[in-house]
Amino acid sequence: MIVRLSGKIGILAAASAALIMGLAACIPGGSSITGLRGSFDNAAFGDSNLYVSGIDGYLYSMDMGFSVNSTASQSGESQIGSDILSLNWRVAVGGEPEPEPLIGGPVFVPDPDLPMVLVGSEDGNFYAFDADNGGDPLWTFTTGGRIWSTPVVRDGIVYFGSHDKYVYALRVGDGSEKWRFKTGGTIAGRPLIFRDMIVIGSFDKMLYAIDANDGSFRWSVRGDNWFWAGAVADERSIFAGNMDGNIYAVDGEGILLWIYDLGSAIVSRPALVAGGLIAAGKNGRVVNLLDTKPDTAGSNRVIDTEFVSDSEIKSPMFVSGNTIYFGTQGSTIIRINVNTNRAGRLDLNEAWCFDTDQNLECN
Repeated sequence: MIVRLSGKIGILAAASAALIMGLAACIPGGSSITGLRGSFDNAAFGDSNLYVSGIDGYLYSMDMGFSVNSTASQSGESQIGSDILSLNWRVAVGGEPEPEPLIGGPVFVPDPDLPMVLVGSEDGNFYAFDADNGGDPLWTFTTGGRIWSTPVVRDGIVYFGSHDKYVYALRVGDGSEKWRFKTGGTIAGRPLIFRDMIVIGSFDKMLYAIDANDGSFRWSVRGDNWFWAGAVADERSIFAGNMDGNIYAVDGEGILLWIYDLGSAIVSRPALVAGGLIAAGKNGRVVNLLDTKPDTAGSNRVIDTEFVSDSEIKSPMFVSGNTIYFGTQGSTIIRINVNTNRAGRLDLNEAWCFDTDQNLECN
């Protein structure tokens, strides 16, 4: 079975694995994998495979089977034909006939003896599947609420949040619980591993830092609305977007360094590039490049802005070097380049936009 992903979509699906939320891939014979449309978070790479969670409740494994042509990935044009992904397997997460939607993305665990794919479901369960043997189920862990949080893994432990207000740490090998930490609200974002801490936001308006080893409380920072988007970090600082429209920058001790108002609720996880932080508000009109230095004042924090889309931006940003890819709720995929101008300042420039519904360029 071959999944047809022509032109830019094929390159982006293979090269960035970040923009599946706008994807409706077609299979020979006229059927389509419509469940991929609407996925809100990153797909996962594993060897030559791409793992994607769908709102149809299925987890997909696709064999990329090629190395991305660097010229093609820069231009957004496919140089390898339209048939580029073969479907290894798909599995109904939670079982047939009507699995619950998968909102968060999966994570691949590259164990040499038993590679696996982990993903949470709307049914409140967290699942592990054998990545090599047709997606055979390995173990299941039950939480008390829906799971929208995309998991992260380090040192054999997987971390994620649930609508039951808990952050969980499970042992990857058997799914046993190492610890759980209770917040005051729903958790939808992806955890951030920062030094020896798990940093995650909650709908109780708090950004939490939790000891990764024992699950004890380290510190918290309060916003004026939900922390929906996952946080990102450089070596010294953590950056978290809030539904109040602000980016909050804190250090490793939980000390607030600065706040910047984007003017629109933030659902999309921001991204770091050389020279700044890329962030977009939910309204989708502007992508901002922000100076991350603590001593930068007021409006001087904005290095550049790019007007992009009238559709909402909810999917996370994906960065490759100084290139940013993201999808919109209007089924478009956008690439923005970060360039240095003649004055030595950084500029944002939209390289291209692709409409996945119409299968053509939108700019």
